[in-house]
Amino acid sequence: MSILTKYQKESVRWCRKLAEQGNSFGQWVLGQMYENGKVVPRDYKAAARWFSQAAAQGDSEGQRWLGVMYYRGHGVLQDYKETVRWYRLAAEQGNAQAQNNLGEMYRQGEGVPQDYVLAYMWKNIAAASADDDERSQIIFAGFRDIAAIDMNQKQIAEAQELARKCTANKFKGC
Repeated sequence: MSILTKYQKESVRWCRKLAEQGNSFGQWVLGQMYENGKVVPRDYKAAARWFSQAAAQGDSEGQRWLGVMYYRGHGVLQDYKETVRWYRLAAEQGNAQAQNNLGEMYRQGEGVPQDYVLAYMWKNIAAASADDDERSQIIFAGFRDIAAIDMNQKQIAEAQELARKCTANKFKGC
């Protein structure tokens, strides 16, 4: 048995123990393990189940990843309305990736009516919320700028104002 395999098995064991005890971080990590299939055999249903348990506890990464699973139809039936629901819950907690993903749902009109102003608003918020990680800020700003291609200056100004209000309200009611 290689050292890596030994550590991987220990990692799975501890994550499973945490997850089964109701630890949302352990649930999210175990969901990641099942989703990517690198440490345990890929099992989308198990991944969705663990993400769902983390999400139910308010874990923003669990919520975001449950949204991803609904978007892809991995382990659950593909459902864009559920995708939006879970992305929104994570976005309201300041999860920049969920904010960007929610913006993309508005841009594409998947699970919500197509709305470029709300798409830009969420992507603008994501660019500002991306912690202190300059690389993430640049990436999210690029996604925001792509959303602006189909907008006029008035729409962009409206989206920027909505983003300011949304941020001031700590992402509630956006």
